[in-house]
Amino acid sequence: MKRMAPTAALVATIAVMALAYACGASEEGDLGTGERSEGSGEKTARDGDGTESDAARTAVPAVPAGKGSIRGKVAFTGTPPTPARLDRDTDAVCKATPMNAEDVLVENGMLANVIVRLTKGAPRVPGTGSIEIDQTACMYRPRASAIVAGQKIVVKNGDQTMHNVHTYPPEGERPFNRAQVPGSPAFEVQYTTNGAVVVFRCDVHPWMEAYVSVTSHPFFAVTGADGTFEIRDVPSGTYTLESWHEKFGTKTQEVTVTTGGTVEANFSFDGTETPTG
Repeated sequence: MKRMAPTAALVATIAVMALAYACGASEEGDLGTGERSEGSGEKTARDGDGTESDAARTAVPAVPAGKGSIRGKVAFTGTPPTPARLDRDTDAVCKATPMNAEDVLVENGMLANVIVRLTKGAPRVPGTGSIEIDQTACMYRPRASAIVAGQKIVVKNGDQTMHNVHTYPPEGERPFNRAQVPGSPAFEVQYTTNGAVVVFRCDVHPWMEAYVSVTSHPFFAVTGADGTFEIRDVPSGTYTLESWHEKFGTKTQEVTVTTGGTVEANFSFDGTETPTG
Protein backbone atom coordinates (compact mmCIF):
# COMPACT_ATOMS: atom_id res chain seq x y z
CA MET A 1 0.00 0.00 0.00
CA LYS A 2 1.33 3.44 -0.90
CA ARG A 3 1.77 6.10 1.80
CA MET A 4 -0.27 9.21 1.23
CA ALA A 5 1.57 12.53 1.34
CA PRO A 6 0.24 14.91 4.02
CA THR A 7 -2.22 17.38 2.71
CA ALA A 8 -1.69 21.11 3.00
CA ALA A 9 -4.59 21.34 5.47
CA LEU A 10 -3.00 18.76 7.76
CA VAL A 11 0.37 20.53 7.70
CA ALA A 12 -1.31 23.82 8.58
CA THR A 13 -3.17 22.23 11.50
CA ILE A 14 0.04 20.79 12.94
CA ALA A 15 1.80 24.17 12.66
CA VAL A 16 -1.01 25.96 14.52
CA MET A 17 -0.93 23.39 17.35
CA ALA A 18 2.85 23.73 17.72
CA LEU A 19 2.59 27.50 17.86
CA ALA A 20 -0.12 27.37 20.56
CA TYR A 21 1.96 24.98 22.67
CA ALA A 22 5.02 27.24 22.43
CA CYS A 23 2.99 30.28 23.56
CA GLY A 24 1.63 28.38 26.55
CA ALA A 25 5.12 27.30 27.58
CA SER A 26 6.33 30.87 27.45
CA GLU A 27 3.55 31.99 29.84
CA GLU A 28 4.27 29.25 32.40
CA GLY A 29 8.06 29.48 32.24
CA ASP A 30 11.05 28.48 30.17
CA LEU A 31 10.59 24.71 29.87
CA GLY A 32 13.97 24.42 28.22
CA THR A 33 15.79 25.57 31.38
CA GLY A 34 13.34 24.30 33.96
CA GLU A 35 12.78 27.79 35.44
CA ARG A 36 9.30 28.93 36.37
CA SER A 37 7.91 32.40 36.73
CA GLU A 38 7.31 33.80 40.23
CA GLY A 39 3.89 32.92 41.66
CA SER A 40 0.77 35.07 42.01
CA GLY A 41 1.51 36.93 38.80
CA GLU A 42 4.48 38.74 40.41
CA LYS A 43 8.03 38.39 39.15
CA THR A 44 11.24 39.17 40.99
CA ALA A 45 13.30 41.89 39.35
CA ARG A 46 16.46 40.30 37.98
CA ASP A 47 19.71 41.57 36.51
CA GLY A 48 20.99 40.48 33.13
CA ASP A 49 22.85 37.52 34.66
CA GLY A 50 19.64 36.13 36.17
CA THR A 51 20.36 37.17 39.77
CA GLU A 52 18.00 39.33 41.83
CA SER A 53 18.51 43.03 41.35
CA ASP A 54 19.66 45.32 44.18
CA ALA A 55 16.17 46.84 44.32
CA ALA A 56 14.60 43.43 44.84
CA ARG A 57 17.07 42.48 47.56
CA THR A 58 16.55 45.69 49.54
CA ALA A 59 12.76 45.79 49.28
CA VAL A 60 12.11 44.43 52.79
CA PRO A 61 9.02 45.22 54.89
CA ALA A 62 9.25 47.93 57.57
CA VAL A 63 8.23 45.42 60.25
CA PRO A 64 10.04 42.04 60.13
CA ALA A 65 7.74 39.13 59.32
CA GLY A 66 6.28 37.50 62.41
CA LYS A 67 7.19 40.36 64.73
CA GLY A 68 5.47 43.26 66.46
CA SER A 69 5.99 45.83 69.20
CA ILE A 70 5.01 46.51 72.80
CA ARG A 71 4.49 50.11 73.78
CA GLY A 72 3.31 51.70 77.01
CA LYS A 73 3.95 53.91 79.99
CA VAL A 74 4.50 53.60 83.73
CA ALA A 75 2.48 56.02 85.84
CA PHE A 76 2.89 57.06 89.47
CA THR A 77 -0.54 57.57 90.98
CA GLY A 78 0.45 58.41 94.57
CA THR A 79 1.85 61.61 95.99
CA PRO A 80 5.34 62.04 94.52
CA PRO A 81 8.02 62.17 97.23
CA THR A 82 10.20 65.25 97.49
CA PRO A 83 13.74 64.18 96.53
CA ALA A 84 16.13 64.59 99.46
CA ARG A 85 19.41 66.46 99.03
CA LEU A 86 22.32 64.00 99.18
CA ASP A 87 25.05 64.58 101.76
CA ARG A 88 28.18 64.57 99.59
CA ASP A 89 30.38 66.89 101.64
CA THR A 90 32.96 64.20 102.46
CA ASP A 91 34.46 64.51 98.97
CA ALA A 92 35.38 67.92 97.53
CA VAL A 93 34.79 66.76 93.94
CA CYS A 94 31.33 65.42 94.77
CA LYS A 95 30.43 68.42 96.95
CA ALA A 96 31.04 70.76 94.01
CA THR A 97 27.91 69.41 92.29
CA PRO A 98 24.89 69.27 94.62
CA MET A 99 22.60 66.34 93.80
CA ASN A 100 19.26 64.98 95.02
CA ALA A 101 18.36 61.36 95.65
CA GLU A 102 17.24 59.53 92.49
CA ASP A 103 15.57 56.41 93.87
CA VAL A 104 12.12 57.74 92.89
CA LEU A 105 11.96 60.12 89.94
CA VAL A 106 8.44 61.30 89.06
CA GLU A 107 7.64 63.91 86.43
CA ASN A 108 4.09 64.81 85.37
CA GLY A 109 2.78 61.67 87.01
CA MET A 110 5.20 59.37 85.15
CA LEU A 111 7.85 57.15 86.74
CA ALA A 112 11.41 56.98 85.38
CA ASN A 113 14.02 54.20 85.63
CA VAL A 114 11.54 51.34 85.45
CA ILE A 115 12.96 48.26 83.69
CA VAL A 116 10.31 46.60 81.51
CA ARG A 117 11.13 43.15 80.15
CA LEU A 118 9.62 39.92 78.87
CA THR A 119 9.82 37.00 81.28
CA LYS A 120 7.63 33.94 80.69
CA GLY A 121 7.52 32.81 77.06
CA ALA A 122 10.45 34.88 75.84
CA PRO A 123 12.76 33.11 73.37
CA ARG A 124 16.48 32.88 74.01
CA VAL A 125 18.46 35.24 71.77
CA PRO A 126 22.23 35.63 72.19
CA GLY A 127 23.55 39.12 72.82
CA THR A 128 26.45 40.92 71.19
CA GLY A 129 28.30 44.13 71.91
CA SER A 130 28.33 45.92 75.25
CA ILE A 131 26.80 48.70 77.33
CA GLU A 132 28.54 51.43 79.31
CA ILE A 133 28.14 52.64 82.88
CA ASP A 134 29.93 55.90 83.63
CA GLN A 135 30.71 57.52 86.96
CA THR A 136 30.22 61.23 86.53
CA ALA A 137 29.50 63.96 89.11
CA CYS A 138 29.76 61.12 91.65
CA MET A 139 26.68 59.35 90.27
CA TYR A 140 26.28 56.23 88.15
CA ARG A 141 24.96 56.94 84.66
CA PRO A 142 22.63 55.45 83.66
CA ARG A 143 21.03 54.49 86.94
CA ALA A 144 18.94 51.72 85.37
CA SER A 145 19.89 49.69 82.30
CA ALA A 146 19.59 46.20 80.83
CA ILE A 147 21.73 43.65 79.01
CA VAL A 148 21.41 40.28 77.33
CA ALA A 149 23.10 37.58 79.44
CA GLY A 150 26.80 37.48 78.66
CA GLN A 151 27.05 40.98 77.23
CA LYS A 152 29.89 43.08 78.58
CA ILE A 153 29.32 45.99 80.94
CA VAL A 154 32.04 48.58 80.45
CA VAL A 155 32.56 50.67 83.60
CA LYS A 156 34.25 54.07 83.31
CA ASN A 157 35.34 56.74 85.78
CA GLY A 158 34.77 60.23 84.41
CA ASP A 159 35.41 61.95 87.74
CA GLN A 160 38.57 63.46 89.20
CA THR A 161 38.19 61.39 92.33
CA MET A 162 38.51 57.71 93.20
CA HIS A 163 35.52 55.39 93.12
CA ASN A 164 35.28 51.77 94.20
CA VAL A 165 32.96 49.68 92.05
CA HIS A 166 31.26 46.90 94.02
CA THR A 167 28.66 44.66 92.38
CA TYR A 168 26.00 42.53 94.06
CA PRO A 169 25.01 39.77 91.61
CA PRO A 170 22.69 36.80 92.27
CA GLU A 171 23.90 33.74 94.13
CA GLY A 172 26.31 31.68 92.05
CA GLU A 173 27.91 34.62 90.26
CA ARG A 174 31.09 36.28 91.52
CA PRO A 175 30.81 39.84 92.82
CA PHE A 176 33.18 42.46 91.51
CA ASN A 177 35.02 44.83 93.84
CA ARG A 178 37.68 47.15 92.47
CA ALA A 179 38.95 50.68 93.02
CA GLN A 180 39.02 52.96 90.00
CA VAL A 181 41.21 56.04 90.27
CA PRO A 182 40.90 59.12 88.03
CA GLY A 183 42.26 58.56 84.54
CA SER A 184 42.41 54.77 84.89
CA PRO A 185 41.19 52.64 81.99
CA ALA A 186 37.67 51.25 81.89
CA PHE A 187 37.12 47.66 82.93
CA GLU A 188 34.54 45.05 81.94
CA VAL A 189 32.22 42.80 83.92
CA GLN A 190 29.78 40.14 82.72
CA TYR A 191 26.76 38.37 84.19
CA THR A 192 24.69 35.50 82.81
CA THR A 193 21.82 34.76 85.22
CA ASN A 194 18.54 35.22 83.38
CA GLY A 195 16.08 37.38 85.32
CA ALA A 196 18.67 38.84 87.69
CA VAL A 197 19.10 42.51 88.55
CA VAL A 198 22.72 43.25 89.43
CA VAL A 199 23.28 46.13 91.86
CA PHE A 200 26.31 48.43 91.46
CA ARG A 201 27.48 50.48 94.46
CA CYS A 202 30.48 52.60 95.31
CA ASP A 203 32.15 51.76 98.62
CA VAL A 204 33.64 55.26 98.80
CA HIS A 205 30.40 57.15 98.06
CA PRO A 206 27.46 55.16 99.50
CA TRP A 207 24.76 57.15 97.68
CA MET A 208 26.03 55.90 94.29
CA GLU A 209 23.85 53.07 92.98
CA ALA A 210 22.99 51.54 89.60
CA TYR A 211 20.85 48.59 88.54
CA VAL A 212 21.41 46.31 85.54
CA SER A 213 18.77 43.83 84.42
CA VAL A 214 20.02 40.56 82.89
CA THR A 215 17.83 38.54 80.52
CA SER A 216 18.42 35.78 77.98
CA HIS A 217 16.97 37.96 75.21
CA PRO A 218 16.96 41.61 74.03
CA PHE A 219 13.26 42.27 74.58
CA PHE A 220 13.44 44.96 77.25
CA ALA A 221 13.34 48.72 77.74
CA VAL A 222 13.86 51.32 80.47
CA THR A 223 11.46 54.20 81.02
CA GLY A 224 12.79 57.72 80.65
CA ALA A 225 11.64 60.87 82.40
CA ASP A 226 8.31 60.71 80.57
CA GLY A 227 7.64 57.18 81.83
CA THR A 228 7.25 55.69 78.35
CA PHE A 229 8.83 52.57 76.87
CA GLU A 230 8.80 50.59 73.63
CA ILE A 231 10.09 47.09 72.90
CA ARG A 232 10.45 46.42 69.17
CA ASP A 233 10.82 43.35 66.94
CA VAL A 234 9.19 40.99 69.43
CA PRO A 235 8.30 37.63 67.82
CA SER A 236 4.54 37.15 67.70
CA GLY A 237 3.20 35.21 70.68
CA THR A 238 1.87 35.50 74.22
CA TYR A 239 4.21 36.57 77.01
CA THR A 240 4.43 37.77 80.59
CA LEU A 241 5.61 41.38 80.67
CA GLU A 242 7.28 42.56 83.87
CA SER A 243 7.97 46.06 85.15
CA TRP A 244 10.67 46.38 87.82
CA HIS A 245 11.52 49.38 89.98
CA GLU A 246 14.34 49.51 92.54
CA LYS A 247 12.06 50.69 95.36
CA PHE A 248 8.62 49.38 94.41
CA GLY A 249 9.44 45.90 93.11
CA THR A 250 7.65 44.19 90.23
CA LYS A 251 4.29 44.12 88.50
CA THR A 252 3.32 41.84 85.63
CA GLN A 253 0.70 41.43 82.95
CA GLU A 254 0.10 39.13 80.00
CA VAL A 255 0.51 40.51 76.50
CA THR A 256 -0.09 39.03 73.06
CA VAL A 257 2.06 40.33 70.21
CA THR A 258 0.76 39.98 66.66
CA THR A 259 2.64 40.23 63.39
CA GLY A 260 3.06 43.86 62.40
CA GLY A 261 1.00 45.04 65.38
CA THR A 262 1.67 47.17 68.44
CA VAL A 263 0.19 46.08 71.75
CA GLU A 264 -0.41 48.71 74.45
CA ALA A 265 0.73 47.74 77.96
CA ASN A 266 0.61 50.24 80.83
CA PHE A 267 1.68 49.92 84.46
CA SER A 268 1.19 52.07 87.54
CA PHE A 269 2.68 52.34 91.03
CA ASP A 270 1.19 54.34 93.90
CA GLY A 271 4.18 54.38 96.25
CA THR A 272 2.88 51.80 98.75
CA GLU A 273 4.53 48.87 96.98
CA THR A 274 7.69 47.26 98.36
CA PRO A 275 10.20 44.91 96.72
CA THR A 276 9.80 41.18 97.34
CA GLY A 277 12.39 38.44 97.37
